[in-house]
Amino acid sequence: MLNLFPWFNQNRPDVRVPRTIIDKILEAITLLLLLTVWGIALIFYNKVPDIIPVHFNFAGEADGWGSKIHLFILAGVGTFAIIITGLSSYFPLRMTNLPIKITETNKVQQAILVSRYLRILNILLGILFIVILCSMSESLFSERQGLFAVFPGIIVLLLLLSILIYYLLARRLK
Repeated sequence: MLNLFPWFNQNRPDVRVPRTIIDKILEAITLLLLLTVWGIALIFYNKVPDIIPVHFNFAGEADGWGSKIHLFILAGVGTFAIIITGLSSYFPLRMTNLPIKITETNKVQQAILVSRYLRILNILLGILFIVILCSMSESLFSERQGLFAVFPGIIVLLLLLSILIYYLLARRLK
């Protein structure tokens, strides 16, 4: 959905969508989640063992191990993903590939819709990275083994559901 090379889409209309109070709230939530991601990485870094689980199978069991520096690597990847998605919400028609043909009559509605969707997507990404970081640090929660096993799947299902809802709304506003 993201197009990281906006100069390839010079022929697309450039619609600037003014941010509403809802958009500002969504961005504030995203920022809070991003700060939480880094806070978890910083707090857990000194508390986890030198080798931690860094990959999990579909049952939520660790099947890959690595250095605890992966906490910061994951926080960095999450930050990059959230920044790119957040920037795309300011240039929604130029930085995204949309499933709907953009016309003069629908460009404003589609820009508003995709801009809001990208902000919601950022919140889901922030939650996903928090859950993954907690899963990697789960050795600290010895009596709660498996606590975070189901959450990544739920977040991925919510991501897929959000894509479906966006697609249906975009088709409806065609």
